[in-house]
Amino acid sequence: MPKNNTKVHIPSRWLYWLAALAYCGFSLLSLRAAAQEPLRPGELRIDGAQSYNLSPAFTTFSDPSRNLVLTDILQTTVQAQFKPVPQGGAASNFGVTHAAVWLRLDLISTTNTPAEWLIELANPPMDRIELFSPDGIGGFTQQVGGDSIALSKRPVVHRNHVMRVRLAPAAVTRLYLRLTTEGTLSAPITLWQPAALWQEDVRAHSLLSLYFGLLIGLLLYNLMLYFSVGDRAHLAYVGLLAWMGVSQSAYTGFGAQFLWPEWVWWTNVSPMAGTSGGGLFAIIFVRMFLHSARTMPRVDRLFKLLVAAWLIDFIAAFTPAYTAAGLAAIGLAGVSTAVLIGAGFVSIREHHSGAKYFFWAWLFFVAGALILALHNIGWLPSNPLVANALRIGSAIEMILLSFALGDRINTARRETDQALAQTAAQRDSVAALSESEAKYRRLLKERETILDNSLVGIAFLTPEGRLSWANQGMHNVLGAGSQALDSIERFYQSRAHYLEVGGAAIAALKRGENFEAELPMRQFDGTPIWVSMSGKAVHHGDLTQGSVWVWVNISRRKELEAQLARTAAERIEEQRALSDMRARFVSMTSHEFRTPLAAILSAQGLLRDYGDRLPARETAEMLGIIADSVRRMTGMLDRMLMIGQADAQMLTYEPRVLDLPSLCKKIMEEASMQQPHSTCVLELDYSDSAANGQGLYDEKLLRHIFSNLLSNAIKYSPMGGTVSFKVSTDASATLFEVTDAGIGIPPSEVAHLFESFHRASNVGTIAGTGLGLSIVKNAVEVHGGTINVHSEIDHGTRFTVRLPHA
Repeated sequence: MPKNNTKVHIPSRWLYWLAALAYCGFSLLSLRAAAQEPLRPGELRIDGAQSYNLSPAFTTFSDPSRNLVLTDILQTTVQAQFKPVPQGGAASNFGVTHAAVWLRLDLISTTNTPAEWLIELANPPMDRIELFSPDGIGGFTQQVGGDSIALSKRPVVHRNHVMRVRLAPAAVTRLYLRLTTEGTLSAPITLWQPAALWQEDVRAHSLLSLYFGLLIGLLLYNLMLYFSVGDRAHLAYVGLLAWMGVSQSAYTGFGAQFLWPEWVWWTNVSPMAGTSGGGLFAIIFVRMFLHSARTMPRVDRLFKLLVAAWLIDFIAAFTPAYTAAGLAAIGLAGVSTAVLIGAGFVSIREHHSGAKYFFWAWLFFVAGALILALHNIGWLPSNPLVANALRIGSAIEMILLSFALGDRINTARRETDQALAQTAAQRDSVAALSESEAKYRRLLKERETILDNSLVGIAFLTPEGRLSWANQGMHNVLGAGSQALDSIERFYQSRAHYLEVGGAAIAALKRGENFEAELPMRQFDGTPIWVSMSGKAVHHGDLTQGSVWVWVNISRRKELEAQLARTAAERIEEQRALSDMRARFVSMTSHEFRTPLAAILSAQGLLRDYGDRLPARETAEMLGIIADSVRRMTGMLDRMLMIGQADAQMLTYEPRVLDLPSLCKKIMEEASMQQPHSTCVLELDYSDSAANGQGLYDEKLLRHIFSNLLSNAIKYSPMGGTVSFKVSTDASATLFEVTDAGIGIPPSEVAHLFESFHRASNVGTIAGTGLGLSIVKNAVEVHGGTINVHSEIDHGTRFTVRLPHA
């Protein structure tokens, strides 16, 4: 959008008078029946007045199931549940609800009360209204209305929902209304004398006709402007006015009464379709009006997202997801409000033509939309002024946006006149330069032929840093092909990057030095590349003539360097890990083998020197020590062998049907026997769902898993406590939990817990090899399962093993 450097003064008093006139005009719509204070909740005295506001007097009952009928409502238990309606404004607003809302009211007439009355519910988008009034013989007469019924089939042909009521003199007439809708359930209900309602209709129709007349006039005017000046912003504005007209026709009931009286489907969807369509064309219009893709690209990305969101919401309005589309429209209206006001503020600061009109137009419009949105979700009371807030704001908005478009046309004309004047002044100088230009072009063509055949990119920059010329090699480096290169800033990673490199380059060239650098850049289509660039001033140390630059694409070289660096880092990390494992292995074997070997050597010495004199019991103890030591070393060797098999993907997996309850009990008993001196209490919690099913697992691997986990739980609980073994199932897997109240695991070491030869730093003198949990993890993974651990220092550890059903 062209900018106007001349500050346009817009008299603020125009805006104030316009807002005041619109407010006063639409406030006439709120001249509804004055509410008479009810005698008590659910009662209202009717005498000789022309109209009564019934909404505050109702009592209400909510039926979430929508299944109750009048006979159910008449039950004593249900009658006791009726409560006064929420009081707020001139109507009852129940917000967005799926429930059926029942309203009850006793009308107390006098001897002077007229008999014939009309009940009006002034909410045209209401889906269904059922009125139950006494039939005079002890029953009730039902009348049905709503926008789900064609206009000709409604009790009274009217833009709102109107039904007839007859009041007996000096009697109490009890009315029941059942209301259901997929949108906002607002119930502004008035009791009218027929003549008074027709008089009110004349006033309301007059004001609404002015509104729609203004809308149609602006629509036709801007459509003619589009065909005259060809500015697509006018066409987008026409779309905005058209969908705004659809929306307001639906919300006021004009559409159902005059435009589509028998088209029930469109009557239902038109309010949401009009709102979403208006939001969609509003954002499209703003993008075109502000030329945001060029003047504010970051905001333009938000505009594109909003266009997509409004389009989705518009499509959803024609689907069963009507309520969701309405709630989404409320959220989109809030976001669009913030973005539009922000964009308007920026456009004023940048002195765009029509910016102030644009800003104030949307400020009035979004204020009305915000009030209506808060009303629709039930946060604001329902009254005629609130319900017509969008029309008040949109009327002001339509006029001001027309002013903005007109101001933009005037600005464009002034700029065109200035350009024509400048063109005329330059025409003579162009003719004088033509001859010298022809000579210069011949010389330049010869030089370009040589430079274009260069394999590297060569470019000339003006003293201001603008790209003046670039050879074909530069196009190839930047991936521009035949595209024109007007600036090199777009090929930097960001504007800050461009300014940083440019500042360093200018400083070096002014010092008489060449500038050389290797920098990450991006090609025309955004592909990242590395470029080696070198630049030199045309005259050494003097930038008044510009500078020459050579660019070379070194992306392949950088890729090879990065690959070599990654390979070296991986090798170093592998060597470090191997060294750590070797150190842990040496430490473990030196400790774990030395202790049993020392026991064997000691027992062998005693048997050799004193075997013939030792009692049989001590001899058996010595032999037992030797056997235990051998079993300990054999077990450790078995574990190491299993680790090797797991690393080589050679662990055998032989699943079969197991009796899990019996196996888990045996494993727990064996774990307890392995730690006879422990004071821990072992508990097995086997759920009914797990006990009734059988798994398909490898018994040997299950024993490795849970023998290790239970032994560790007992071993690392030196103070005793409860060790729990819990088994349960869900739809896809069996869950095993082993929980203790022991010393816990330091948080920093949990990640290394399943590595071979790793032991936690807080185990102290408790014996162990660091292989058990590594074997457990491999056995779990062979089953296709997972193992997780949760631990707190001095508060115990919980291992959770999840094995899927075979």
